[in-house]
Amino acid sequence: MAGLLADVWSWPAENWPAVAAWATVTIASIAGIVAARQLGETRKLRRQQAQPYVAVFMDRNSADPELVDLVLRNFGTSAATDIVLKIDPPPQRAAASDAGHGDVWLPDRVPTLVPGQEWRQLWDSTPRRAEADLRDHHDAVVTFKDPQDKEHCFEYALDWGATRKRMYATTYGVHDGVKALREISKKMS
Repeated sequence: MAGLLADVWSWPAENWPAVAAWATVTIASIAGIVAARQLGETRKLRRQQAQPYVAVFMDRNSADPELVDLVLRNFGTSAATDIVLKIDPPPQRAAASDAGHGDVWLPDRVPTLVPGQEWRQLWDSTPRRAEADLRDHHDAVVTFKDPQDKEHCFEYALDWGATRKRMYATTYGVHDGVKALREISKKMS
């Protein structure tokens, strides 16, 4: 190694510009490779951030906390199209009468959900469901297409066991105020 360094230091002055040029080319090539990789990662991240993200979940109904809705929502930043929801076993709700259980209607296909838009359907009443002999766990699969027509598929678990034991606070909104005003109006007539 010492001999190699001695040889390098003994080079004539006209060789040093060539060495400097090759060093510059090598460093520029490495910088170009790093920049190309970073550009690729940035593009990939930008595509991921711009895609739709459709999820299915259970959510309390705003009119009554004992009611639970089945919700399909686009949490992404672009429109989702050709959305198909499959749930196994098919969701059922406890019937209001002793006639048996009722099927929860699901669309065959939702054409489009824009960012923040949701499709919502009443699934069941927590107290009625607790008394019924219905399955708690459901596996759901949501497929949809992004603006580039690429298909995405996500799997979800929907579980009534977790919903049954949740606590909630009753909140009163405009709906409750209108209901109270109607009651007052009936009593005053």
